[in-house]
Amino acid sequence: MLTADELWSRIQNIHKNQEQINSLSEREFHTIGSIDNLNREYEVHYSGDSARAAKVDFNKIIKIYSMVHDYGSLTNQDMEEFGHAEISMSAWNIPGSAMLAVIPYLDENISVSKYGNKVGLAAPIIERYGLLVRMNPNMYTNWSEEIPANGSEVEIKWRCNLKPGTIPLHTPVYVLGTGGIGFIAEGSIISDVFDSEGTPESWSHADKDKGGMNPRVSLRLSRNMKSEGFLRNSSVDYLINRQGTFSWLNEDETFILEEMLD
Repeated sequence: MLTADELWSRIQNIHKNQEQINSLSEREFHTIGSIDNLNREYEVHYSGDSARAAKVDFNKIIKIYSMVHDYGSLTNQDMEEFGHAEISMSAWNIPGSAMLAVIPYLDENISVSKYGNKVGLAAPIIERYGLLVRMNPNMYTNWSEEIPANGSEVEIKWRCNLKPGTIPLHTPVYVLGTGGIGFIAEGSIISDVFDSEGTPESWSHADKDKGGMNPRVSLRLSRNMKSEGFLRNSSVDYLINRQGTFSWLNEDETFILEEMLD
């Protein structure tokens, strides 16, 4: 990953060269009209028009850049659903999509990729030793039946936004329930990403669409309950704040969770 200073230097070069930054869908573009080196802010001009401008806080760019690496991929839909809160925005409004679009111009190792019918950013495959999966029990209401309490292994086709070909098979998986439930299961990845129908009956009435046709990955899981307090009192307590469904773990993080759930 690049440092904050390196990223800012590339913002300065884009401004100096008046480079055109295409949106992820390539239907629009913007330029950087002015920069404030003291406060590390800059102004985007949509379609190069200064009359259509918006201010960007560079600290949010740094956070989005980190999120792409943490989650492995990031789309505008992800930012609408949960990402805006991670960068202290009340909603994914202007200049949100422009901040996401500039990331691959700052780091050539970040690519623009398609995820089903969505377009987003993909990080290079580095330090993917484990995968943290967040599960909302108010949405996935049938989890306790589908992941049996007797500890037997089950295979679940989990809805995802991961890029095909980027998932190492047999990567350890740790499923963390939201709302203070704590860990509910562990297991491993047993497939690449594929398009498949899910099970609408597994979801709440408001979320049954998540059981429809979506990109999915097969996980082999077994129940392993562990209080969230174990995570909060560990050196990787910051993992609680990762809001995406999937979050890649480095070697140290994976080892700590493995020990925690042993």
